[in-house]
Amino acid sequence: MIKFKDIKNSTHLAVTEIKRKHSVNGEKSLSGTIYSGDDVLNNIDTGWGLEFDSEPYVITYYEHHDSDNTISFDAIHKFFWDFSKKMFYRNFNGSNTIDTYLGNIFDDTGYKYALNFRPNAVSKENFGMTNKMSMFNDIINAIDAEFEVNGTLVSIYQKIGTDLSTIVRHGFNLSDMSIENDISGFATYAEGFGVHANPDDQSSPQLHAVYESPLSKIYGRIEAEPIDDERYTIQANLLAALKSKVDDEFTADGLKVSYTVTAGNVSSVQRYQEANASISSRINNAINTADQANQAAIIAQISANGKNTVYRANSVDDLPINANEGDLGWVQSGDGLVLYIYTKRPNGSYFWDKRIDPEMGQQIEDGVDDAVSKAQDYTDKIATDTNNRLAGKADVSQVDILKSQINLAVKKGDVINQINLDTSGAQIKASSIVLDGPTTVTDAFYAKGGNFKNLNASNITVGTLNGNNVNLINLNASSITTGKLSGITMEFRASQGSKGFVLRDDVIRMYDDATFSIQSGIGIKMYAGSISSPNNGILIDVDKQIISASSYTSTAMLKNGGLYLMQPNIFDENNNPYFSLTNDGSGLNFSGALLKGREYIALTTSDNSDSSLDNTRLGQETFAGIAAGRNGNDWKPTKVGGASRGVFISGGHKYGSIMQASPSITVGYNPDPNSNSFSGTRISLEGEYVHIQSAYDNTTSASSNVVVYGNGALLRSTSATKYKTSIHRTNGSHLGDKLLNVPMATWYDKATIRRFKEEKDEQKPRVEFGMIAEDLADAGLDWLVVRDPNGEIEGIKYDRLAVALIPVIKNLKQEIEELKNERSSN
Repeated sequence: MIKFKDIKNSTHLAVTEIKRKHSVNGEKSLSGTIYSGDDVLNNIDTGWGLEFDSEPYVITYYEHHDSDNTISFDAIHKFFWDFSKKMFYRNFNGSNTIDTYLGNIFDDTGYKYALNFRPNAVSKENFGMTNKMSMFNDIINAIDAEFEVNGTLVSIYQKIGTDLSTIVRHGFNLSDMSIENDISGFATYAEGFGVHANPDDQSSPQLHAVYESPLSKIYGRIEAEPIDDERYTIQANLLAALKSKVDDEFTADGLKVSYTVTAGNVSSVQRYQEANASISSRINNAINTADQANQAAIIAQISANGKNTVYRANSVDDLPINANEGDLGWVQSGDGLVLYIYTKRPNGSYFWDKRIDPEMGQQIEDGVDDAVSKAQDYTDKIATDTNNRLAGKADVSQVDILKSQINLAVKKGDVINQINLDTSGAQIKASSIVLDGPTTVTDAFYAKGGNFKNLNASNITVGTLNGNNVNLINLNASSITTGKLSGITMEFRASQGSKGFVLRDDVIRMYDDATFSIQSGIGIKMYAGSISSPNNGILIDVDKQIISASSYTSTAMLKNGGLYLMQPNIFDENNNPYFSLTNDGSGLNFSGALLKGREYIALTTSDNSDSSLDNTRLGQETFAGIAAGRNGNDWKPTKVGGASRGVFISGGHKYGSIMQASPSITVGYNPDPNSNSFSGTRISLEGEYVHIQSAYDNTTSASSNVVVYGNGALLRSTSATKYKTSIHRTNGSHLGDKLLNVPMATWYDKATIRRFKEEKDEQKPRVEFGMIAEDLADAGLDWLVVRDPNGEIEGIKYDRLAVALIPVIKNLKQEIEELKNERSSN
């Protein structure tokens, strides 16, 4: 019994025949057939695996066989599957040690490696942005090594092994492990990288997108090859490419969208042909299948012509390197042989090309025999059916095919029916001719004597009837479907004296007024009245100049150039529509569009409209859009929401010397460069300057308590114990003593001078007084200096200068008191 495991890691037992598939030195792949075990036979699916020789394997292909209720499958060792589905999203450049490469490749894979020799460092350029299996094979090839997989340990050796089935040769590629690998393309996650922020600087941030399929909740994160293409400049396009890469091959249920039937699956091809082809096409398809299989099989018989040499070896490396083009090499592979042919490359060099293995050879041979047999069966069946249909039908049936004539004749007694085709045309001669079905005559049709029995005149739809020779009595006008009626004036009335239509001077008008007309080149005109459906659901009222569409509960109406939506009344916008779009203008413009709601209006999307608009502070914001108005007499605040994605407001002239942008406000700002900058918890104000006039106008006598950090954040400065940690108290005067030796200075502020030159309302620069921050740093007073995140000196903590002088003042006071006491005692 073999243990199979589903995607939930539950175990299921089944009777299974397993063999190592193509036992090339080192390949850890299996093929097998499941004979019994209902849980496995009925439920095997994408993501299933099995245990064999205490090693985990992943099923990459499986096929049900209805004839005997079995399943054949291919599987690869879980190491190769995991590494082919783990991507490396950056590049190495330059020389690195092998441990550096392997450490990054094995990171976050669940596997460990043991390097059992010390290879030299190797240099790589643009090494990465692919799956870790490809990168691992590249390194193995670069150091001329082999590796052995045992559980989660990968041991790497310097020399190539001999017959260990767990050793993999250098240059091994995952695609060699299985002829059919139907599930290998399955992925649930992909990342893509597009244009650099600065195309001339490859170290600048790249456009980045991530797509994760809903199937990842079922199968976990299975990574696809990343997209690394600087032609992508728009994130939405890059995301669409990732989505296509992940989703196009599999449906939302994890099923393949399409399957390919390969040459090694002849029986599947035949079953498809038998279910879908006609008898004649089945014969052709069977013959074509036989021919294709025969051509593929010829390669196994090349040596029969006596012109080529046949070699036999235990390894492809043992085949001669100076053979002749076309020579064959049979290489032992497990219990079978693999065929190689000495082949010439386009550049003139030669190599041993792998062509066919024993299993495929047997499939080709079986396919040839089966296809030829079916072709013969179909041919015999058609001949038998034809003879059965002709039996008892005629005394003589004859088909004559000559160079200039074909004649088909059937004779029964004295009656001869025949069809004759020659250069003059075609002739049908028979006791009676029945045309059962629609019949089309594309040229002149002649009936001798012009007699038509039971001719149905209603079927005459084109042509001219000469009124001089034809008298029409009780003409049913409803039967006139085409043709031409001509005359100076025509009248159409229900009865004499009733209103109707008049056709005169190529214009159709109402009989007694001009409320309606139809004229070629002019169109349809209505001068009064209305057009409506029976229940006025659709109404065009010319008198009121209204077009409306109504249902039982609502109306949409166009009137006086405006769109009005009402509920439930119709025809008149004075009933206070709940929404209108007019040219009434608003704000500073009296000729622009005005969108107006009766009491409340919200501009949003269906995905983000279910939030309570009263909620202005608590919980996660889910509303995205703009909303304003009232609920009855309860006026609501005007709200601008961005859900969890933030709000971005920008405008004004661009500023900045290198990276220029317009001033902006971001609600939901995230300073992390590796995350979405609009889904954070901060508010960012960007501009050449940020002005808060009210902060200047409203004053207080309290101390300053706001600090501007290097990243622009505004923080309240505090000093209570509850805000501090690692407190160490001291009365030392060393800072104050140093401070007394720092010189004072005067200066002009550079920024003030620049603004005075550029801006008219800036005050004239004046001399400033204080200290220089670098002087404090040079004096060892770095605690009193303000530095930016890069360590550059920016300013002085002026509020701390007095604190540093307190111990000095305290000492001076003590000395003064001692002097006073000494003086008083004397």
